[in-house]
Amino acid sequence: MAFFWNRRPERGPATNPIDSRSASALAVGASNRHAPSPNNWAPIALFGTIAVLYLARQILIPLAFALILTFVLTPVVALLERSRIGRVPSVAVTLLITIAAAGCVGGIIAIQLVDAAQELPRYRQNIQAKMEALRIPTKGPLGLAANSLREIARDFSNLGTPAPEQGAPVQTRKQRPAPGTSGPPLPVQIVQPPANQLEYARDLLQPVLRPLALTGLILLFTVFMLIKRFDLRHRLFRLVGLGQINVVTQVLDDAAQRVSRYLLMQFLVNAGFGVLFGFGLYLIGVPYAVLWGGVAGLLRIVPYIGTMVAATLPIALSLAAFNTWLPPVLVLLLFAALELIIGNFVEPWLYGANTGISSLALLVAAVFWTLLWGPAGLILSTPLTVCVVVLGRYVPQLSFLHVLLGDEVTLGAEAQIYQRLLAMDQSEAHAIVDQFLKEKPLLELYDSVLIPALSLVEQDRH
Repeated sequence: MAFFWNRRPERGPATNPIDSRSASALAVGASNRHAPSPNNWAPIALFGTIAVLYLARQILIPLAFALILTFVLTPVVALLERSRIGRVPSVAVTLLITIAAAGCVGGIIAIQLVDAAQELPRYRQNIQAKMEALRIPTKGPLGLAANSLREIARDFSNLGTPAPEQGAPVQTRKQRPAPGTSGPPLPVQIVQPPANQLEYARDLLQPVLRPLALTGLILLFTVFMLIKRFDLRHRLFRLVGLGQINVVTQVLDDAAQRVSRYLLMQFLVNAGFGVLFGFGLYLIGVPYAVLWGGVAGLLRIVPYIGTMVAATLPIALSLAAFNTWLPPVLVLLLFAALELIIGNFVEPWLYGANTGISSLALLVAAVFWTLLWGPAGLILSTPLTVCVVVLGRYVPQLSFLHVLLGDEVTLGAEAQIYQRLLAMDQSEAHAIVDQFLKEKPLLELYDSVLIPALSLVEQDRH
Protein backbone atom coordinates (compact mmCIF):
# COMPACT_ATOMS: atom_id res chain seq x y z
CA MET A 1 0.00 0.00 0.00
CA ALA A 2 2.93 2.34 0.76
CA PHE A 3 4.40 1.55 -2.64
CA PHE A 4 1.25 2.47 -4.49
CA TRP A 5 0.74 5.49 -2.30
CA ASN A 6 4.28 6.77 -2.98
CA ARG A 7 4.04 6.19 -6.73
CA ARG A 8 0.63 7.79 -7.23
CA PRO A 9 1.93 11.43 -7.14
CA GLU A 10 4.18 10.68 -10.15
CA ARG A 11 1.00 10.19 -12.29
CA GLY A 12 -0.70 13.28 -10.99
CA PRO A 13 -3.22 13.90 -8.24
CA ALA A 14 -5.36 10.95 -7.22
CA THR A 15 -8.90 11.39 -8.40
CA ASN A 16 -11.68 8.85 -8.24
CA PRO A 17 -14.51 9.82 -10.59
CA ILE A 18 -17.01 7.71 -8.70
CA ASP A 19 -16.07 9.25 -5.38
CA SER A 20 -16.20 12.75 -6.85
CA ARG A 21 -19.65 12.20 -8.33
CA SER A 22 -20.88 10.73 -5.07
CA ALA A 23 -19.48 13.67 -3.13
CA SER A 24 -21.09 16.16 -5.50
CA ALA A 25 -24.40 14.32 -5.29
CA LEU A 26 -24.25 14.38 -1.51
CA ALA A 27 -23.45 18.08 -1.59
CA VAL A 28 -26.40 18.79 -3.88
CA GLY A 29 -28.65 16.64 -1.73
CA ALA A 30 -27.52 18.45 1.40
CA SER A 31 -28.16 21.81 -0.22
CA ASN A 32 -31.63 20.77 -1.40
CA ARG A 33 -32.56 18.99 1.80
CA HIS A 34 -34.36 21.99 3.18
CA ALA A 35 -35.78 23.12 -0.17
CA PRO A 36 -39.51 22.49 -0.63
CA SER A 37 -40.30 19.55 -2.90
CA PRO A 38 -42.77 20.12 -5.75
CA ASN A 39 -44.82 17.17 -4.51
CA ASN A 40 -45.32 18.93 -1.16
CA TRP A 41 -47.17 21.75 -2.87
CA ALA A 42 -49.61 19.41 -4.68
CA PRO A 43 -52.08 18.95 -1.76
CA ILE A 44 -51.97 22.68 -1.00
CA ALA A 45 -52.68 23.56 -4.63
CA LEU A 46 -55.49 20.98 -4.79
CA PHE A 47 -57.28 22.25 -1.69
CA GLY A 48 -56.70 25.84 -2.77
CA THR A 49 -58.31 25.13 -6.14
CA ILE A 50 -61.32 23.47 -4.50
CA ALA A 51 -61.72 26.45 -2.15
CA VAL A 52 -61.62 28.90 -5.05
CA LEU A 53 -64.19 26.83 -6.99
CA TYR A 54 -66.53 26.89 -3.99
CA LEU A 55 -66.11 30.53 -3.00
CA ALA A 56 -66.35 31.87 -6.57
CA ARG A 57 -69.24 29.62 -7.62
CA GLN A 58 -71.59 32.56 -8.22
CA ILE A 59 -69.39 33.64 -11.13
CA LEU A 60 -67.95 30.30 -12.19
CA ILE A 61 -71.31 28.53 -12.62
CA PRO A 62 -72.71 30.91 -15.30
CA LEU A 63 -69.22 31.04 -16.85
CA ALA A 64 -69.15 27.24 -17.12
CA PHE A 65 -72.65 27.15 -18.64
CA ALA A 66 -71.62 29.84 -21.11
CA LEU A 67 -68.51 27.87 -22.04
CA ILE A 68 -70.58 24.74 -22.77
CA LEU A 69 -73.06 26.80 -24.78
CA THR A 70 -70.15 28.30 -26.70
CA PHE A 71 -68.95 24.80 -27.62
CA VAL A 72 -72.43 24.01 -28.96
CA LEU A 73 -73.01 27.24 -30.93
CA THR A 74 -69.50 27.80 -32.35
CA PRO A 75 -70.02 25.53 -35.42
CA VAL A 76 -73.24 27.38 -36.30
CA VAL A 77 -71.57 30.78 -35.89
CA ALA A 78 -68.59 29.66 -38.00
CA LEU A 79 -70.97 28.44 -40.71
CA LEU A 80 -72.74 31.80 -40.82
CA GLU A 81 -69.42 33.67 -40.83
CA ARG A 82 -68.39 31.83 -43.98
CA SER A 83 -71.44 33.31 -45.70
CA ARG A 84 -69.82 36.78 -45.33
CA ILE A 85 -72.43 38.33 -43.01
CA GLY A 86 -69.95 39.27 -40.28
CA ARG A 87 -69.15 37.91 -36.86
CA VAL A 88 -71.52 40.02 -34.75
CA PRO A 89 -74.57 39.40 -36.99
CA SER A 90 -73.73 35.69 -37.03
CA VAL A 91 -73.68 35.57 -33.23
CA ALA A 92 -76.91 37.58 -33.01
CA VAL A 93 -78.76 35.36 -35.50
CA THR A 94 -77.54 32.18 -33.77
CA LEU A 95 -78.62 33.34 -30.33
CA LEU A 96 -82.00 34.56 -31.58
CA ILE A 97 -82.70 31.20 -33.23
CA THR A 98 -81.61 29.35 -30.09
CA ILE A 99 -83.75 31.49 -27.77
CA ALA A 100 -86.76 31.21 -30.10
CA ALA A 101 -86.44 27.41 -30.30
CA ALA A 102 -86.09 27.09 -26.52
CA GLY A 103 -89.05 29.42 -25.99
CA CYS A 104 -91.26 27.44 -28.39
CA VAL A 105 -90.41 24.12 -26.74
CA GLY A 106 -90.95 25.57 -23.26
CA GLY A 107 -94.26 27.16 -24.28
CA ILE A 108 -95.62 23.96 -25.79
CA ILE A 109 -94.66 21.96 -22.70
CA ALA A 110 -96.20 24.58 -20.39
CA ILE A 111 -99.49 24.58 -22.32
CA GLN A 112 -99.65 20.79 -22.27
CA LEU A 113 -98.93 20.70 -18.53
CA VAL A 114 -101.74 23.19 -17.87
CA ASP A 115 -104.14 21.07 -19.93
CA ALA A 116 -103.11 17.94 -18.04
CA ALA A 117 -103.64 19.74 -14.71
CA GLN A 118 -107.13 20.83 -15.79
CA GLU A 119 -108.03 17.21 -16.50
CA LEU A 120 -107.27 16.08 -12.94
CA PRO A 121 -110.77 16.94 -11.49
CA ARG A 122 -112.25 14.36 -13.89
CA TYR A 123 -110.26 11.64 -12.14
CA ARG A 124 -111.38 12.56 -8.61
CA GLN A 125 -113.22 9.28 -8.05
CA ASN A 126 -110.26 7.21 -9.19
CA ILE A 127 -107.91 9.19 -6.92
CA GLN A 128 -110.22 8.70 -3.91
CA ALA A 129 -110.52 4.98 -4.64
CA LYS A 130 -106.73 4.62 -4.84
CA MET A 131 -106.29 6.53 -1.56
CA GLU A 132 -108.89 4.35 0.17
CA ALA A 133 -107.12 1.24 -1.11
CA LEU A 134 -103.79 2.50 0.23
CA ARG A 135 -105.14 3.05 3.75
CA ILE A 136 -104.08 0.53 6.39
CA PRO A 137 -107.03 -1.71 7.34
CA THR A 138 -108.30 -1.60 10.92
CA LYS A 139 -108.98 -5.35 11.04
CA GLY A 140 -106.84 -8.36 10.41
CA PRO A 141 -103.16 -8.90 11.34
CA LEU A 142 -101.95 -5.74 9.58
CA GLY A 143 -104.60 -3.59 11.22
CA LEU A 144 -103.87 -5.00 14.70
CA ALA A 145 -100.15 -4.34 14.21
CA ALA A 146 -100.86 -0.75 13.14
CA ASN A 147 -103.12 -0.16 16.16
CA SER A 148 -100.46 -1.55 18.48
CA LEU A 149 -97.86 0.80 17.04
CA ARG A 150 -100.21 3.77 17.51
CA GLU A 151 -100.82 2.83 21.16
CA ILE A 152 -97.09 2.46 21.84
CA ALA A 153 -96.39 5.85 20.25
CA ARG A 154 -99.20 7.42 22.32
CA ASP A 155 -97.78 5.95 25.54
CA PHE A 156 -94.31 7.30 24.80
CA SER A 157 -95.70 10.75 24.00
CA ASN A 158 -97.58 10.84 27.33
CA LEU A 159 -94.46 10.07 29.37
CA GLY A 160 -93.08 13.60 29.09
CA THR A 161 -96.31 15.43 30.00
CA PRO A 162 -96.75 16.13 33.77
CA ALA A 163 -99.85 14.71 35.43
CA PRO A 164 -102.40 17.24 36.73
CA GLU A 165 -102.25 17.92 40.46
CA GLN A 166 -105.13 16.49 42.45
CA GLY A 167 -107.09 18.74 44.74
CA ALA A 168 -105.81 22.01 43.31
CA PRO A 169 -108.04 24.86 44.51
CA VAL A 170 -110.23 26.40 41.86
CA GLN A 171 -110.07 30.14 41.75
CA THR A 172 -113.48 31.76 41.96
CA ARG A 173 -114.55 35.29 41.14
CA LYS A 174 -114.28 36.30 44.81
CA GLN A 175 -110.71 34.94 45.06
CA ARG A 176 -109.18 37.16 42.40
CA PRO A 177 -105.64 38.36 43.15
CA ALA A 178 -105.19 41.69 44.77
CA PRO A 179 -104.16 44.63 42.63
CA GLY A 180 -100.62 44.53 44.01
CA THR A 181 -100.10 40.80 43.35
CA SER A 182 -99.23 39.25 39.99
CA GLY A 183 -101.62 36.82 38.38
CA PRO A 184 -100.90 34.02 35.89
CA PRO A 185 -98.83 35.05 32.83
CA LEU A 186 -100.74 36.01 29.74
CA PRO A 187 -99.79 34.39 26.42
CA VAL A 188 -98.00 36.74 24.04
CA GLN A 189 -98.26 36.34 20.27
CA ILE A 190 -96.17 38.35 17.81
CA VAL A 191 -98.29 39.42 14.85
CA GLN A 192 -96.50 40.57 11.73
CA PRO A 193 -97.87 43.77 10.23
CA PRO A 194 -99.48 43.35 6.84
CA ALA A 195 -97.00 43.59 4.00
CA ASN A 196 -97.28 46.50 1.63
CA GLN A 197 -97.56 46.18 -2.13
CA LEU A 198 -93.80 46.54 -2.68
CA GLU A 199 -92.89 43.71 -0.30
CA TYR A 200 -95.64 41.52 -1.76
CA ALA A 201 -94.33 42.10 -5.28
CA ARG A 202 -90.78 41.37 -4.12
CA ASP A 203 -91.79 38.07 -2.52
CA LEU A 204 -93.75 37.15 -5.61
CA LEU A 205 -91.06 37.98 -8.17
CA GLN A 206 -87.95 36.87 -6.28
CA PRO A 207 -88.24 33.16 -7.24
CA VAL A 208 -88.61 34.23 -10.88
CA LEU A 209 -86.04 37.02 -11.08
CA ARG A 210 -83.12 34.90 -9.83
CA PRO A 211 -83.32 32.32 -12.68
CA LEU A 212 -83.88 35.12 -15.18
CA ALA A 213 -80.81 36.96 -13.91
CA LEU A 214 -78.72 33.77 -14.13
CA THR A 215 -79.96 33.13 -17.67
CA GLY A 216 -79.15 36.69 -18.69
CA LEU A 217 -75.64 36.41 -17.26
CA ILE A 218 -75.09 33.13 -19.13
CA LEU A 219 -76.24 34.70 -22.41
CA LEU A 220 -74.01 37.73 -21.81
CA PHE A 221 -70.95 35.52 -21.26
CA THR A 222 -71.86 33.44 -24.30
CA VAL A 223 -72.12 36.48 -26.57
CA PHE A 224 -68.76 37.75 -25.37
CA MET A 225 -67.07 34.36 -25.84
CA LEU A 226 -68.51 33.87 -29.33
CA ILE A 227 -67.48 37.33 -30.50
CA LYS A 228 -64.06 37.38 -28.81
CA ARG A 229 -63.17 33.68 -29.07
CA PHE A 230 -60.03 34.29 -31.15
CA ASP A 231 -58.88 37.05 -28.83
CA LEU A 232 -59.43 34.81 -25.80
CA ARG A 233 -57.45 32.04 -27.45
CA HIS A 234 -54.52 34.37 -28.17
CA ARG A 235 -54.55 35.65 -24.60
CA LEU A 236 -54.44 32.08 -23.31
CA PHE A 237 -51.40 31.33 -25.50
CA ARG A 238 -49.71 34.47 -24.26
CA LEU A 239 -50.49 33.56 -20.66
CA VAL A 240 -49.00 30.05 -20.75
CA GLY A 241 -46.01 31.12 -22.83
CA LEU A 242 -45.08 30.92 -26.48
CA GLY A 243 -43.08 27.76 -25.87
CA GLN A 244 -46.26 25.87 -24.92
CA ILE A 245 -48.30 26.65 -28.04
CA ASN A 246 -48.16 23.04 -29.24
CA VAL A 247 -49.36 21.58 -25.93
CA VAL A 248 -52.08 24.18 -25.41
CA THR A 249 -53.36 23.67 -28.95
CA GLN A 250 -53.62 19.92 -28.36
CA VAL A 251 -55.40 20.50 -25.04
CA LEU A 252 -57.96 22.87 -26.57
CA ASP A 253 -58.64 20.68 -29.59
CA ASP A 254 -58.93 17.49 -27.55
CA ALA A 255 -61.21 19.09 -24.95
CA ALA A 256 -63.42 20.67 -27.63
CA GLN A 257 -63.78 17.40 -29.53
CA ARG A 258 -64.56 15.37 -26.41
CA VAL A 259 -67.09 17.85 -25.04
CA SER A 260 -68.76 18.20 -28.43
CA ARG A 261 -68.99 14.42 -28.87
CA TYR A 262 -70.38 14.04 -25.36
CA LEU A 263 -73.06 16.68 -25.93
CA LEU A 264 -74.02 15.07 -29.24
CA MET A 265 -74.20 11.61 -27.67
CA GLN A 266 -76.23 12.97 -24.75
CA PHE A 267 -78.69 14.60 -27.15
CA LEU A 268 -79.11 11.36 -29.11
CA VAL A 269 -79.48 9.21 -26.00
CA ASN A 270 -82.01 11.55 -24.36
CA ALA A 271 -83.98 11.90 -27.57
CA GLY A 272 -84.06 8.13 -28.02
CA PHE A 273 -85.15 7.64 -24.41
CA GLY A 274 -87.94 10.22 -24.82
CA VAL A 275 -89.22 8.63 -28.05
CA LEU A 276 -89.24 5.10 -26.62
CA PHE A 277 -90.80 6.22 -23.34
CA GLY A 278 -93.50 8.25 -25.09
CA PHE A 279 -94.29 5.40 -27.51
CA GLY A 280 -94.56 2.96 -24.61
CA LEU A 281 -96.89 5.30 -22.73
CA TYR A 282 -99.02 5.63 -25.88
CA LEU A 283 -99.35 1.85 -26.12
CA ILE A 284 -100.32 1.63 -22.45
CA GLY A 285 -102.92 4.36 -22.96
CA VAL A 286 -101.57 7.07 -20.66
CA PRO A 287 -102.96 10.53 -21.59
CA TYR A 288 -100.52 13.07 -23.06
CA ALA A 289 -97.94 10.39 -23.88
CA VAL A 290 -96.02 12.70 -26.26
CA LEU A 291 -95.75 15.33 -23.52
CA TRP A 292 -94.31 12.88 -20.98
CA GLY A 293 -91.86 11.54 -23.53
CA GLY A 294 -90.59 15.04 -24.29
CA VAL A 295 -90.37 15.94 -20.60
CA ALA A 296 -88.43 12.73 -19.91
CA GLY A 297 -85.96 13.53 -22.69
CA LEU A 298 -85.41 17.06 -21.37
CA LEU A 299 -85.11 16.12 -17.70
CA ARG A 300 -82.49 13.48 -18.43
CA ILE A 301 -80.06 16.37 -18.88
CA VAL A 302 -79.89 16.34 -15.06
CA PRO A 303 -78.17 13.03 -14.25
CA TYR A 304 -79.80 10.57 -11.83
CA ILE A 305 -82.39 13.04 -10.47
CA GLY A 306 -84.04 14.15 -13.71
CA THR A 307 -84.93 10.58 -14.68
CA MET A 308 -86.71 9.98 -11.38
CA VAL A 309 -88.76 13.16 -11.76
CA ALA A 310 -89.56 12.25 -15.36
CA ALA A 311 -90.98 8.89 -14.24
CA THR A 312 -92.97 10.28 -11.30
CA LEU A 313 -95.29 12.47 -13.42
CA PRO A 314 -96.73 9.79 -15.79
CA ILE A 315 -96.96 7.25 -12.95
CA ALA A 316 -99.01 9.72 -10.88
CA LEU A 317 -101.25 10.49 -13.88
CA SER A 318 -101.79 6.79 -14.59
CA LEU A 319 -102.80 6.26 -10.96
CA ALA A 320 -105.42 8.98 -11.34
CA ALA A 321 -106.65 8.16 -14.84
CA PHE A 322 -107.18 4.39 -14.59
CA ASN A 323 -109.44 2.34 -12.33
CA THR A 324 -107.03 -0.60 -12.04
CA TRP A 325 -103.45 -0.90 -10.86
CA LEU A 326 -102.17 -2.51 -14.05
CA PRO A 327 -101.35 0.68 -16.06
CA PRO A 328 -99.25 2.29 -13.27
CA VAL A 329 -97.33 -0.97 -12.86
CA LEU A 330 -96.74 -1.14 -16.62
CA VAL A 331 -95.49 2.47 -16.66
CA LEU A 332 -93.09 1.68 -13.80
CA LEU A 333 -91.81 -1.46 -15.56
CA LEU A 334 -91.38 0.47 -18.82
CA PHE A 335 -89.33 3.16 -17.14
CA ALA A 336 -87.24 0.65 -15.18
CA ALA A 337 -86.46 -1.42 -18.30
CA LEU A 338 -85.45 1.61 -20.38
CA GLU A 339 -83.37 3.10 -17.60
CA LEU A 340 -81.57 -0.17 -16.87
CA ILE A 341 -80.72 -0.78 -20.52
CA ILE A 342 -79.71 2.79 -21.37
CA GLY A 343 -78.07 3.63 -18.04
CA ASN A 344 -76.05 0.41 -17.69
CA PHE A 345 -75.20 -0.49 -21.28
CA VAL A 346 -75.77 2.33 -23.78
CA GLU A 347 -74.49 5.33 -21.80
CA PRO A 348 -71.29 3.72 -20.42
CA TRP A 349 -70.42 2.48 -23.90
CA LEU A 350 -71.09 5.79 -25.68
CA TYR A 351 -69.87 8.19 -23.00
CA GLY A 352 -66.79 6.17 -22.12
CA ALA A 353 -65.74 5.88 -25.75
CA ASN A 354 -66.30 9.57 -26.50
CA THR A 355 -65.16 11.22 -23.28
CA GLY A 356 -62.34 8.97 -22.07
CA ILE A 357 -63.75 8.79 -18.51
CA SER A 358 -64.44 5.59 -16.61
CA SER A 359 -67.95 4.83 -15.35
CA LEU A 360 -66.90 5.01 -11.70
CA ALA A 361 -65.21 8.36 -12.33
CA LEU A 362 -68.46 9.72 -13.81
CA LEU A 363 -70.35 8.79 -10.64
CA VAL A 364 -67.68 10.20 -8.33
CA ALA A 365 -67.48 13.40 -10.40
CA ALA A 366 -71.25 13.83 -10.23
CA VAL A 367 -71.17 13.59 -6.43
CA PHE A 368 -68.16 15.93 -6.16
CA TRP A 369 -69.53 18.69 -8.40
CA THR A 370 -73.00 18.42 -6.80
CA LEU A 371 -71.54 18.96 -3.34
CA LEU A 372 -69.49 21.85 -4.70
CA TRP A 373 -72.00 23.66 -6.92
CA GLY A 374 -75.38 22.08 -6.19
CA PRO A 375 -77.77 21.14 -9.05
CA ALA A 376 -75.74 23.19 -11.54
CA GLY A 377 -72.68 21.11 -10.69
CA LEU A 378 -74.66 17.93 -11.31
CA ILE A 379 -75.55 19.12 -14.81
CA LEU A 380 -72.00 20.26 -15.57
CA SER A 381 -70.20 17.33 -13.91
CA THR A 382 -69.37 15.36 -17.06
CA PRO A 383 -68.13 18.26 -19.27
CA LEU A 384 -66.03 19.66 -16.42
CA THR A 385 -64.55 16.22 -15.73
CA VAL A 386 -63.72 15.85 -19.41
CA CYS A 387 -61.68 19.06 -19.25
CA VAL A 388 -59.92 17.85 -16.08
CA VAL A 389 -59.00 14.52 -17.70
CA VAL A 390 -57.65 16.28 -20.79
CA LEU A 391 -55.47 18.51 -18.59
CA GLY A 392 -54.16 15.43 -16.81
CA ARG A 393 -53.31 13.83 -20.13
CA TYR A 394 -51.17 16.69 -21.45
CA VAL A 395 -49.85 18.39 -18.29
CA PRO A 396 -47.24 16.22 -16.50
CA GLN A 397 -47.92 17.77 -13.10
CA LEU A 398 -51.61 16.72 -13.38
CA SER A 399 -51.05 13.25 -14.81
CA PHE A 400 -52.53 11.64 -11.69
CA LEU A 401 -55.95 13.02 -12.71
CA HIS A 402 -55.77 11.17 -16.02
CA VAL A 403 -54.73 7.98 -14.22
CA LEU A 404 -57.54 8.22 -11.65
CA LEU A 405 -60.37 9.40 -13.90
CA GLY A 406 -59.46 8.11 -17.37
CA ASP A 407 -60.69 4.89 -18.92
CA GLU A 408 -57.32 3.77 -20.24
CA VAL A 409 -55.68 0.69 -18.72
CA THR A 410 -52.86 1.93 -16.50
CA LEU A 411 -51.08 -1.45 -16.17
CA GLY A 412 -49.76 -3.58 -19.01
CA ALA A 413 -50.71 -7.22 -19.39
CA GLU A 414 -47.31 -8.36 -18.08
CA ALA A 415 -47.71 -6.31 -14.88
CA GLN A 416 -51.29 -7.52 -14.42
CA ILE A 417 -50.29 -11.19 -14.69
CA TYR A 418 -47.34 -10.73 -12.34
CA GLN A 419 -49.51 -8.91 -9.78
CA ARG A 420 -52.18 -11.61 -9.89
CA LEU A 421 -49.59 -14.36 -9.47
CA LEU A 422 -48.18 -12.50 -6.47
CA ALA A 423 -51.70 -12.46 -5.01
CA MET A 424 -52.01 -16.23 -5.67
CA ASP A 425 -54.96 -15.61 -8.00
CA GLN A 426 -54.25 -17.97 -10.89
CA SER A 427 -57.81 -17.89 -12.24
CA GLU A 428 -57.66 -14.17 -13.02
CA ALA A 429 -54.15 -14.59 -14.47
CA HIS A 430 -55.56 -17.23 -16.81
CA ALA A 431 -58.42 -14.85 -17.68
CA ILE A 432 -55.89 -12.14 -18.65
CA VAL A 433 -54.02 -14.62 -20.86
CA ASP A 434 -57.24 -15.81 -22.52
CA GLN A 435 -58.34 -12.22 -23.17
CA PHE A 436 -54.95 -11.46 -24.75
CA LEU A 437 -55.09 -14.56 -26.97
CA LYS A 438 -58.50 -13.51 -28.34
CA GLU A 439 -56.86 -10.57 -30.10
CA LYS A 440 -53.21 -11.60 -30.64
CA PRO A 441 -51.30 -14.83 -31.43
CA LEU A 442 -49.49 -17.10 -28.98
CA LEU A 443 -46.02 -15.98 -30.07
CA GLU A 444 -46.78 -12.38 -29.19
CA LEU A 445 -48.07 -13.54 -25.80
CA TYR A 446 -44.64 -14.99 -24.99
CA ASP A 447 -42.73 -12.02 -26.41
CA SER A 448 -44.88 -9.19 -25.05
CA VAL A 449 -46.36 -10.59 -21.84
CA LEU A 450 -44.78 -13.68 -20.30
CA ILE A 451 -41.09 -12.86 -20.85
CA PRO A 452 -41.51 -9.26 -19.54
CA ALA A 453 -43.38 -10.73 -16.55
CA LEU A 454 -40.41 -13.04 -15.88
CA SER A 455 -38.09 -10.05 -16.06
CA LEU A 456 -40.19 -8.32 -13.39
CA VAL A 457 -39.87 -11.43 -11.25
CA GLU A 458 -36.10 -11.40 -11.73
CA GLN A 459 -35.87 -7.72 -10.79
CA ASP A 460 -37.84 -8.28 -7.59
CA ARG A 461 -35.74 -11.35 -6.75
CA HIS A 462 -32.59 -9.24 -6.90
